[in-house]
Amino acid sequence: MALRKRAQASLEMLVVLAALFAFFAAFLPVIKGGIEAAEFSVAAKANEAALSHFAGMAREAFVLGRGNSFSRTVWLAGNGSVRFNETTSMLALDFSEAGHSKRLVAQVDFALNFSGANFSRGSHLLSVNNSGGAVEALLKPLG
Repeated sequence: MALRKRAQASLEMLVVLAALFAFFAAFLPVIKGGIEAAEFSVAAKANEAALSHFAGMAREAFVLGRGNSFSRTVWLAGNGSVRFNETTSMLALDFSEAGHSKRLVAQVDFALNFSGANFSRGSHLLSVNNSGGAVEALLKPLG
């Protein structure tokens, strides 16, 4: 009799565990989507900060004039590119991360000599130089 109750309790426990696993399996896509959205949000904030540093450093080099140069290590998330459009004076950072993509822009009110650069996730050296009144920028990966 005791063996039968023990076997029945074990069987009931297996049924409860199976129900729990089925319940959690139903929410797995929702949890995965939330994790991807959080990863993309973090990447967007990191790239916004990097673009802000880029535009700010270029602005400082322009305002302070000839002979000023600045370098800073920035962390870029995802894979993408940074480009400067001379006609609109916009610095644009396009990137993709966790299945999403986004374009971030910063207005630059002066001529910037930057041919653009592709990047992958990681640390990069951002250098800005004002030589002869023209602001030049360079972005290169570290490591």
